[in-house]
Parts: sequence; C-alpha cells; structure tokens
Amino acid sequence: MIWIQRGLLVLTLVFAGLTVWLALEIRSVPLPDQFTLPNGFETPILAMEFPRGTQDLGFIRGLENEDMRRHIFVVQYIDQYFPYAYGGLLASFLATIMIMMMRQYADRRLGALIFIPLLVFTTFTVIQSDFLENERIDRVLSAVITDASSAADSLDRNARSVSVSAWSKWTYISAVIALMSAFLISLKYRVLGGLVGIPVLFLLYARFIDPSGPAIEFMAQAIAVFFLAIPVLAVYFLVLSFRRTEPENESPRQVET
Repeated sequence: MIWIQRGLLVLTLVFAGLTVWLALEIRSVPLPDQFTLPNGFETPILAMEFPRGTQDLGFIRGLENEDMRRHIFVVQYIDQYFPYAYGGLLASFLATIMIMMMRQYADRRLGALIFIPLLVFTTFTVIQSDFLENERIDRVLSAVITDASSAADSLDRNARSVSVSAWSKWTYISAVIALMSAFLISLKYRVLGGLVGIPVLFLLYARFIDPSGPAIEFMAQAIAVFFLAIPVLAVYFLVLSFRRTEPENESPRQVET
C-alpha cells in the first residue's frame, strides 16, 4: 500500500508540473498595448469570465478590439486543457490523502467514507463546470464576431450564463479546498489544514460582499496559491512516507534494497 501512496504522490507532482506549465503558457500570451477592462479587472480572461451583461463585453467588441479578441481566443485554446491538469492534480492528491487515512488512522475510516465521496463529487463537478464555462465563453465569442444588433438580447443572456458558470466553478473549487482543509485537520495536520482553508474566505468575500474586479482577482490569486501548495504538501508527505518506513541509522535507499 505504501508504494501506491508514493506513486500517487509522484503523480501529484507530475500533474502539478502540467498545471504550472499551462498557467505560465496562459500568462505568456501577449496582451494588446492598450486596453480598458470593465469592473476594475486587470486580467482579460477573468473579465471575460465575470461579465455582468453586454456592457461588460465592450472590451472585445468592435474592430478596434481585434487584438484583445485574439488574446482571448489563444487563452481559451490553452485553457481547454487546464481542467485535465488540475483535475488530475486534485484527484491524485485526494487519493493519497484517502490512503493515508485508511493506513494510519483505522479509527477514522468512517470519516473517510464520508469525506471521500464528497471530495470526489466536488472535484468532478469543478471539472464539469470548467468545461461548461469554456463552452459558454466560446458561444459569447462567436456572438461577438457576428456582432448583429438583433442578437443583443441573446448576447446579454450568454454573458450572464458565463458569469453563472464561472461562479459555479470557483465555488466548487472552494468547496474542494474547504473539504481538504477539514480532511487535513482530521488527520491532525491542524496548521496545514487551517492555511489550506484560507482561500475559501476570499471567495466568500468576493461572492457575497464585494463582487468587483479587484476582489475577484485577489480571490483567484489566493486559490492559485492553494494549487501551488498541493505539490509542496505532496513532497512533505512523500518524505514522511520514507521516514516512517526507515529503520534507525539506515537510509531510504538501503531500506528499499
């Protein structure tokens, strides 16, 4: 069982590398020289995810914003692979935590039977919500290209549906974070669990108190830090797994041999 746990931790690091690589690819897409985003946003793709209506799509409409549309198209092309990367990251790490609980805490197996289905469901829902969000963004981009005045009502509905999908995705990501935080606390990693759960507070603030661009940007950055923390935790648990199987005065390599 320990080798399965170690294999999953290594797989977690592989998916973490893919996630970081895709994130860097998205950030490397050139931006137009001059642009103005609605609602105080600084990141075009986030502004595209949270339009309040047709008026918030002005930054991608018209011939003068062709460069911005090109930027969004390229980012969307890369982003379609993103759910596979972070979905694999979450799935591998959640499986690792499940095995840890089943191996080391026999008295908490009932908790595992409760937590794990919730984690699996929320992780699957996050990925589905991301795919739905990408589909609706593509629909908005197609409507913007035609730019028919008769389609204004339809464009407004599509814009609002993108925002609904985006909030669903980010909310489910926060649900995964909250469950993982509770899971780590139940494993007696209280400090780690508390730190992991911090991004949930930023989502609640952005969702219910201040749904402005700056608040949403800060929320997205906090959740990005959570995804970066997963490989750090994976390395920690990987080292810990070797130490727990290492007899005194012997190295992990000697033990394996």
